[in-house]
Amino acid sequence: MDQFGLLCQSLGQQREHVLAAVEGLDETQLTTTMVRSNWSPAEVVSHLTFDVERFWFRGVFAGQAANRDDDPKDAWVVAPGDGLAVVARYREECELADEVIVAHAATDVPVAWPDHFGSWRLSNLYEIMLHVVTETAQHAGHLDIVREMIDGTQYMVLS
Repeated sequence: MDQFGLLCQSLGQQREHVLAAVEGLDETQLTTTMVRSNWSPAEVVSHLTFDVERFWFRGVFAGQAANRDDDPKDAWVVAPGDGLAVVARYREECELADEVIVAHAATDVPVAWPDHFGSWRLSNLYEIMLHVVTETAQHAGHLDIVREMIDGTQYMVLS
């Protein structure tokens, strides 16, 4: 497997880690804040859905316009009762992102770079994927801690 294939595999593993961290939680557990910084597990998953998966792959890289009705202004806000829907939407957005990824080469360049980033830039799909893997892993770790606080469940990668 080449480096790009390994990066795709790593992204899949980090996504699975996120989903495993919230698997089996009910609506209340998903939408209750457990940390001083005041975010819930569902809010982290919502952030990963809209600000990471959708933003980087479909927005920045592919230049696809987001459906305004399905693009919250603040992805970090999830109403009580919307936790399970957020997790389902994350799964869907990962699938849509994968459609973009498999249709392009690692060296293809993004088509809609945001002006608000100034001179900072990721050059191609490979760099965007590396950024997304890093951010997803970081938030998977956050979810691990909160899951352990909720019910003692610990996530461990055995392979």
